[in-house]
Amino acid sequence: MIGTLSARCNRRISAQSSTDNTPHPLPSCSKTGSRRGSVFSCRLGVSFHVPSTTSLLEVACASSGNGRAGTFVGSHEPTASPCDAGSGACHTCLCAPARVRDVSKLRWGQLLVWALATFLIWQSAWLSDDSLITIRTALNWGSGYGPYFNIDEAVQPYTHPLWFLLITLVGTVTGSWIYAVLYLNIVCAAIGILLLLRRTSNLWQLVTVGLVVVLGNTALDWSTSGLEGGLSIMLLAILTSQPIRARPALWGVTVGLILLCRLDFALLLAPWAAVYWWALKGKRPRLLASVAVVAPLLMWAVWAQITYGAILPATFQAKTNSEIPTSELVSRGWEYVSESLAYDPILILVAVALVPVLWIAGDLQSKAWVVGVLGYCAYVVAIGGDYMLGRFLIAPLFVCLLELTRTGLPRPAEDRTFPSVSLLWGLTCAAAILGVLNTRAFDWRITQVHYDPNRPYLADERIGWTGWGRSLNPFGVVE
Repeated sequence: MIGTLSARCNRRISAQSSTDNTPHPLPSCSKTGSRRGSVFSCRLGVSFHVPSTTSLLEVACASSGNGRAGTFVGSHEPTASPCDAGSGACHTCLCAPARVRDVSKLRWGQLLVWALATFLIWQSAWLSDDSLITIRTALNWGSGYGPYFNIDEAVQPYTHPLWFLLITLVGTVTGSWIYAVLYLNIVCAAIGILLLLRRTSNLWQLVTVGLVVVLGNTALDWSTSGLEGGLSIMLLAILTSQPIRARPALWGVTVGLILLCRLDFALLLAPWAAVYWWALKGKRPRLLASVAVVAPLLMWAVWAQITYGAILPATFQAKTNSEIPTSELVSRGWEYVSESLAYDPILILVAVALVPVLWIAGDLQSKAWVVGVLGYCAYVVAIGGDYMLGRFLIAPLFVCLLELTRTGLPRPAEDRTFPSVSLLWGLTCAAAILGVLNTRAFDWRITQVHYDPNRPYLADERIGWTGWGRSLNPFGVVE
């Protein structure tokens, strides 16, 4: 697959150069060097055709001995990248693919981090008590008793419709309702993490993302648990991997499926979805995207209304009909978030460093995601949080990581924009220290448990359950 990179000089341009940005035909270029070190010498405004698999492309402008190097980062879609020639006249631009070792080492690093993260998730796989509610409902349906927790009560007891449908299908086909759910969790999480790591385009991104997915307790514990965490991060990775203004129908279906993972993900997706929808040109793509989003939601709503007599789960009705004052809910919600940060301190750096960096250094899409993340976290606080530490923070966490890989950070040294390379590496080192001191990834004896006697209602759900993942057996065993 061939990508096109248009290199231009932004400042003083010689009289011989065209002042517009229209690329000249490719034949104006001359190529020298071997295939692994090709150099294209062209006049200003010429398009450079380079392999789109190149994860790091070095672009330099030569001008009377005064040239400044710039860096193009992105392994997905090469886009226009300015070529700054300083104050001199720019006559030629040299475009050279990065050394093969840069790409191959990055790919091997991605594979290594992915293998380690998948192994640790497999080692610590577990089922929460909430997941057993969904599994029992799916088991009843698969056994012919209807999609109910108690076969004589038409109540929707789960909050993740898509995950419920998926484990019902897998359990019915395999006949396994415990191990199959664990394996399904692991596979979904592994795919999501692989897609995330494949998006990293330099060493800093790989190290930063790797620290979070390997040492972070939130990523480790809630990628499985028998709940929707693994499926959510996989679908979010698929969604953000799609280029903007491409395949609106596929984009819409993916958004609809994410909303069926948890309906409250609407708060997380809404700002970015609005930016995407507005970027679509023409009525037909916008209509197609809108219909694709609504279609799966509408099908689910009709089925749920017929089956349960209500579209939303019973837990929604139970929580909204309570007489608990709003002030107390907010207080409990803030306790949940603060205790989750103590349970996984890497989240502190994500909150105080990564989110501001995405807002300052990112584009409109990045800002939209930041608004969605903050809105979703505010919603978690407003409803009183939960008792499962970290569960509701895994989706915002992975959104921040996915968006980080798209920003192209760190910028080249010649780019004086915030943040600096040294600052970013400093934050990564801080994350490494916090992760090593607090991670439970290598707690083979399952002895580490987070407990605050002043907040006994906030539970570390992992302790006592992780042993399930240490004895995964083939399908077909008696459970």
